[in-house]
Amino acid sequence: MFLSSASPTGLLIVDGLWRALFGAGVVLVSSRARREQCVWMAAVAVVAAAESVWVVLAIAALALSVIALFNDHRSRPIGAVIGMLCALSLLHLPGFWFFGAPSLVTAIAVAPVIVSAFERSSKIARRRTLIALAVSIGFVLVATVGAGVTALEARSATNRAVDSTRTSLELIRDGKRDEAVLALFDSRQDFIESRDALDAPWSLPASIVPVLGMNLTAVRTAVSSGLSVIEAAQIAVSSAPYGDLRLVDGQIDLDRVFAMQEPVSDLQRSLESATSDLASVDSGWLVDQISEPLDTFDGEVAQLQGTVDIAAAGLGAVPTLLGAGGQATYLVQFTNTAETRALGGFMGSWGLLRATNGRISLDGTDSVGTLNEKLTAGFPYVAPPDFRERYARFRPDLFAQNWTASPDFVDDAFVSTQLFEQAEKTGIDGVMMIDPEGVAALLALTGPVRVPGLAEPLDSKNVVAYLTLGQYRQFEGQVGARRDGLEAVANAVFDALGKTALPGYQALAELLGPAIQGGHILFTTEDSTTNSFLDQISMTGRFPQVDGDLLSLRSANANPNKIDSFLQRSMNAEIAVDPATGETSTQVTITLTNTAPASGLPTYVIGNDRGDPFGTNAIYLSLYSPLTIDRAELEGEALRMEIQTEFAINVYSATVTVPPGSTVSLQIWLRGKIPIANGDYSLTIPAQPMINDDKAMITIRSTNAAQPFTGVSGFPSAVANTNRNTVTVAGALNRTWTGQAKLGD
Repeated sequence: MFLSSASPTGLLIVDGLWRALFGAGVVLVSSRARREQCVWMAAVAVVAAAESVWVVLAIAALALSVIALFNDHRSRPIGAVIGMLCALSLLHLPGFWFFGAPSLVTAIAVAPVIVSAFERSSKIARRRTLIALAVSIGFVLVATVGAGVTALEARSATNRAVDSTRTSLELIRDGKRDEAVLALFDSRQDFIESRDALDAPWSLPASIVPVLGMNLTAVRTAVSSGLSVIEAAQIAVSSAPYGDLRLVDGQIDLDRVFAMQEPVSDLQRSLESATSDLASVDSGWLVDQISEPLDTFDGEVAQLQGTVDIAAAGLGAVPTLLGAGGQATYLVQFTNTAETRALGGFMGSWGLLRATNGRISLDGTDSVGTLNEKLTAGFPYVAPPDFRERYARFRPDLFAQNWTASPDFVDDAFVSTQLFEQAEKTGIDGVMMIDPEGVAALLALTGPVRVPGLAEPLDSKNVVAYLTLGQYRQFEGQVGARRDGLEAVANAVFDALGKTALPGYQALAELLGPAIQGGHILFTTEDSTTNSFLDQISMTGRFPQVDGDLLSLRSANANPNKIDSFLQRSMNAEIAVDPATGETSTQVTITLTNTAPASGLPTYVIGNDRGDPFGTNAIYLSLYSPLTIDRAELEGEALRMEIQTEFAINVYSATVTVPPGSTVSLQIWLRGKIPIANGDYSLTIPAQPMINDDKAMITIRSTNAAQPFTGVSGFPSAVANTNRNTVTVAGALNRTWTGQAKLGD
């Protein structure tokens, strides 16, 4: 009986005593009850415990009670054995139907036996039973009054504690440390007041009453967990002021980083403990006045835990990233989306970022042209089979500008690290990628920078236009001067970065977050622990691996030229899915608009070596999907697409030519079966960083009338249309979209 999971109060010892009392009571009444009532109890136990191993005991009790039913000898020991077997099986009933159903079935099974035993007892026994029942009812009434008084005293303080905790977290996230410290103090006082009210003497009787005790235990657990979390947060905020962790004169104080690690780890452990404790009191017996604040507090804890987990991982990774006790060297790839590759843009120049005991500097910037001169031997490299199948023909071993050929930055970095180290005879510890939008994000931190040879300073508003088009106009026909100018831009930006006292974490996240989420700043290293942190903040640029559906549009300039400043893409997808089977059919319409002029710009921008008219954009277009292609059409004519596999999903590719000032439309029909979890359809749409954000409209429709989609989660700007049984998602695809079309309740 003590092995049963039945928890009427939530207190381990008290629950054990209640289970023992239940078992003893069933044994006692079974020994006195009529055998037909014992047959009833055993039969109900057999049905209820059918899916449990404990059904064996119920079957034995049923057999024994049937035998006793046809035996004139009324043996109390046999009745007691029947009661013991039934009690054990009923205490171990599995969950079924609805919460509380096992308890209801147990009551239905045992009630006739209790009535029968009462009727067959002597007058003295019945009188004693009634007296005991009256005393129990009186005790429960007293306990209920005590619980009510306790609830009134604790509720106000508990609600204030939850509210002040929420305020504290918002202040911490906003980097307002001093205000957060005061709010945490208020929260701690509120939790202490609530704890004292819950521990008042008049609350003790209710603690041992089933259901009442469970509600009190839940609140006590939440208050105790909240108090431990708040106390740990006070220490962490005081000892680990991450808002003060800044890059000053090109250096981060690593001693301060090390000092922050322990208090943040302590807070992390407190949150994990609180999450576990709150999960242990999750019960359908909780009243709304208690379960709703508990759910709110649980949500606050979960949100804080996610933030603290990332902070702890970051504090653990930063020393290694910044060359604690030595030096770390990273290849920085400066890419340009004016000439696209599947990751974003081609690599036009590069530099070495060195980190020594927290101090960073950019050294050795150079153009991709000089790097290519060292690659003429075609160095060997190791790569995943899918990478070789799709990208070996683009000769990354000869052309460094193709080191961003794959949409997975980790794969690109793995290959480029090998080739760079062989070409430059220099070891590196990781690779960073920054495109023009990423440079703009850095300039939002540093402010405008002056670059030799430029009349106006570069800032976050004009740098993208300069890097993607302005530089080619300024240095038309002067390749060497333009490359020198790009090196000067890179050096100016990183020099300013090293001299800028950066803002706190929250401001930093607001300024750099969109660029990182959009794939404009990527970073991956050779250290697995560091990469784990970079993965958490979406900085490694891994191509998503998903269990549901996926659509990703990628393009690479096939001319080559620098014309993609004028490329505008849109993707409309109409998806029909059966939530019961996962059978899916998708029609994708891709529209490509080329606004480039046929003249008036440098040949380097709008020319080509394919013999096409100036201003023509030739695009190697790829669509990633786990579904199988039925057919494709370009402007209504059948189009043959190359079929390959990458990341264990299908890739459909073709070269599409768009004349200047023109728009072309490509349609692809796909079909297959998608894994469905609980009837909800999941879709991920990884975005390719582009100068002009893609426009996307996705319509998801259930083909099963019995299972309509009536809700949506995750997607930006998503609308569920219940009448049409559809979910529609539309907007700028400037980061990866991940969401679900959900079934109705």
